[in-house]
Amino acid sequence: MISNLPSNRLLVVDDEAAVGRLIKNAAESADFEVFVTKNPAAFSEKARIWCPTLLMVDLGMRRIDGIQLLRQLAADKCTAYVILMSGADSKVVESATLLGRAHGLKMAGVLQKPVQLATLRKFLARFQVAKALLSADLAGAIASDQLFLEYQLKLDCRAARITGAEALVRWRHPSLGII
Repeated sequence: MISNLPSNRLLVVDDEAAVGRLIKNAAESADFEVFVTKNPAAFSEKARIWCPTLLMVDLGMRRIDGIQLLRQLAADKCTAYVILMSGADSKVVESATLLGRAHGLKMAGVLQKPVQLATLRKFLARFQVAKALLSADLAGAIASDQLFLEYQLKLDCRAARITGAEALVRWRHPSLGII
């Protein structure tokens, strides 16, 4: 039963390999499944199909602006919490955070670069999903009608047609949001 509950999933996009390794190591030691990429297209695709619980987005990358990624996440109706990473001026980061919120994203904070390990660990601890707690809550969620269905279409982009649909059960958790 517990293995079917959502896990702590962290998706990171940063074009600095050392930053990616630091985050990956810290997150794995905090019981997160982690996917780190330098590729913004791979990040966007993984965000759509992997259902991460937490995203870390570098605002200043060479290939794409972090703001463009925020817009893409909003267009995809991403429900994960978003942490921005940047060494930029606080006004730039504040503007990016406000833009993300205006687009309906769950903006969860800023991780200032250079990344400090202690600060990173505090962020990760705030967003860990406790599986034992969720397991105990599930019976109550069923009884109080907190579960609902969402349908996700399967598209064949080459043929430009719908090929099927998936029915996904979602949980509107009173304190954790949609799981």
